[in-house]
Amino acid sequence: MRHSFIFKQYTWLVETIKKARSISFRDLSEKWSNTEMAGGVSLSRTTFNRQRDAILDMFGVAIECKKKGVSKYYILNEQVLKDETVANWMLSSLSISMLLYEKKRIFERILIEQIPSADNHLDVILEAMYKNRKVKMKYSRYGSNEVKESIACPYCLKLFSRRWYVVMAVESKKHQEQLLVVYSLDRIKQIKMLDEKFTLSEGFSAADFFKECFGVVVGDGTEAQAIRLRAFGRERFSLNDLPIHHSQRLIAERDDYADFELHLRPTADFKAYLASRGQWLVVLSPLSLADEVVQIHKEAIEKYACMREHN
Repeated sequence: MRHSFIFKQYTWLVETIKKARSISFRDLSEKWSNTEMAGGVSLSRTTFNRQRDAILDMFGVAIECKKKGVSKYYILNEQVLKDETVANWMLSSLSISMLLYEKKRIFERILIEQIPSADNHLDVILEAMYKNRKVKMKYSRYGSNEVKESIACPYCLKLFSRRWYVVMAVESKKHQEQLLVVYSLDRIKQIKMLDEKFTLSEGFSAADFFKECFGVVVGDGTEAQAIRLRAFGRERFSLNDLPIHHSQRLIAERDDYADFELHLRPTADFKAYLASRGQWLVVLSPLSLADEVVQIHKEAIEKYACMREHN
């Protein structure tokens, strides 16, 4: 059986049970019979149990059975489908792919965002991570034409703002120790997996590494702190529906604005985000961060004024 078809089955089961909250095997089997995937073949309990085990093993989604009264199946750990995990991302992507495939006649009416760095060495890095093998790479930072060569240990990957980033452990001659450095895949000029293996640092967690970060800026020394934002107009609804950080919580709401609190590092990428929201998102505290965002706006106004003077 083709892998794509198997994944469709898994996705369908998870989505169907998730939407129903709880469902009997009889109702589940009936819904299955109404899909094109069934091909006239009913869903057997043996096949279903095998698929449950595979879904748990592959995506970490536990489908359990309530045995009080009519036996009904439900998702035990629904949080997995809400967290920013690879399993959730894979399931969401597969679910969307399945929906799009069924409506392929209207492909030209569906526009998506491209991820430029998706084809840039992602396969090599994933393979090296999977096998715990070192890589040899040539890399050029933004704003520099200098290409540096180094040997590094790929620890984890992160997708942020349409770009893939990789965290690598590299030897630092200056500090005489290994440092964890974030690299953008689209700035890697050349990369090759080596035979030499490495051991992941004990206790390393990709989620913890980025826990206090807005994006991928990590090693600039900025400390995490409580930040309060006030969102106006549609921005308050947007922030509520699409939180910008896992620590975000709503602390006050009025007719024309909403206040949110976050706990993160106010790094350069976060300040740029705040500035990009213009008058619709302002910093309430700390005042030092508010002043920095105001300064960004002032410098932008000065640049506009300067350009108009010369035009």
